[in-house]
Amino acid sequence: TYFDPEHVVQVEITVDEEDWDLLRNESRTFFSEFMGDCMAQPFSNDYTTVPASVSIDGQVQPTVGIRKKGFIGSQSTEKPSLKINIDEYIVGAELFGVDNVTFNNAVQDPSLIRQCMAYGVFAKAGYPAPRCNFAHVWVNDNDLGIYAHVEPIKRSFLRDRFGNDDGDLYEGTLSDFRSQYMRTFAVKNLETDASLQPLIELMAVLEGGEATLTEIGEILDIDMFLTFRALESITGHWDGYNGNLNNYFLYRDPSTNKFVFIPWGLDDTFDPEALDSPPFVASVLAHTILQDAEGAERFERRVIELFDT
Repeated sequence: TYFDPEHVVQVEITVDEEDWDLLRNESRTFFSEFMGDCMAQPFSNDYTTVPASVSIDGQVQPTVGIRKKGFIGSQSTEKPSLKINIDEYIVGAELFGVDNVTFNNAVQDPSLIRQCMAYGVFAKAGYPAPRCNFAHVWVNDNDLGIYAHVEPIKRSFLRDRFGNDDGDLYEGTLSDFRSQYMRTFAVKNLETDASLQPLIELMAVLEGGEATLTEIGEILDIDMFLTFRALESITGHWDGYNGNLNNYFLYRDPSTNKFVFIPWGLDDTFDPEALDSPPFVASVLAHTILQDAEGAERFERRVIELFDT
């Protein structure tokens, strides 16, 4: 019931007022993020974690870590997106079987429902996507309103979707398999190859633009990627991997040794203007696969199948 789409999670957070003011007023700007050689490393997550207590659906964890989250477009001082680390100070602490909670403020979505709709479309297509429902959040008895409650891409997610949790996991933020976009990939678990060698191997295959589907398919699950590409287009996810090289995770499933994309940051989907415009494709993978006659045919079949079902 924790992620039941019909359930609104009830959240009460208690935090020192000075810490709350510090948290909600922190910000990231285009200047701070893109100054200097910003593409030489992953984008920093320099939000401050502060102690708090939290009650979620009546279950209380008295000592957790809480911080602001979000890149640039989703920032707010009045209704900040929040990341709660249940086990920040107490090793092994969990609530409802998870040690990490994500509340997105949905300030880019006047309907509040777009990202849960989009994650639902991915899930109904049989694609590994986070679960999503809604949360009513109070901080120090102040009603912050309705948030999107999104399942984080953590070990429990990987075990549930892939049956394992010890593969390479990367997060992409303005990241692609080209030399100028390679160093922004962020390592997300202890087992992940921090040298980025698995990603560099895929980049080496794609360089020159003449890679065959067979070569790509030894490193990437192509059928899954074609589904991912189609679903980003169907939901109007212009700020995802294919449109903006942004908002996604990559998991190399050790059972197949192939990469699978995981969708993320779907708060600006189903925008009427984006849906009315032809989808722009920035990703080298989409360009390479769809320029191949067989790849284009497989993609078309998958799009038709998704619309039919």
